Amino acid sequence: MDEEERPTNTIDKPTIKVPDIPTRRTQDFGSLLPNSNDSRVPEVRKPDRQWLIRVHPTWKLRCVLFEDSIDQSIYLVRWYLKKDYPDVLQDKIIYAAITQRDKVLFFWHLSLGNMNNTYNRTAKEASELAKTTWIRVSSDKNSRTYKTYPGQNQIEEPQFPSDKELDELLLRAFEGKTIKDEDHPVLRRLRGLDP
Repeated sequence: MDEEERPTNTIDKPTIKVPDIPTRRTQDFGSLLPNSNDSRVPEVRKPDRQWLIRVHPTWKLRCVLFEDSIDQSIYLVRWYLKKDYPDVLQDKIIYAAITQRDKVLFFWHLSLGNMNNTYNRTAKEASELAKTTWIRVSSDKNSRTYKTYPGQNQIEEPQFPSDKELDELLLRAFEGKTIKDEDHPVLRRLRGLDP
């Protein structure tokens, strides 16, 4: 893939340092991790159906993820590996989101795949609505969609960390969960090289 054709890691935001970045930026993953004893490590997950949430209006990251059904982990993967594992590595977009009640920050990952898929389409619609409105998001298996339910009372606007702090928190969320080459145990297992 030509340099101009390679997808970027970000959409509409300044360059951030994340472990799957193209070769034109640093590949020294260890040097990107913040030196802090702060134990706040946001989860990379979907919102719980009981949470009222908001999504950061501008911060987002386009990336490739692997959702491991065996160890229930989500891995951040370098772009170039997707071509060899198209059935299990997925194009995703990650949004910074926060809960209303406990003000818990998390990173919501959504598929960038087939928008004809009703789950994908309605999850994207919910994330857009959550940029301006507190909502609950719940999966409806009958209609194969995500339903949204707006908060009823006037709720104060969320206070998100700065973009730089979000970048660092994302690195913490994926610490030990990055796949940077085919020698990673997860990819070796998929090829039948390791049990």
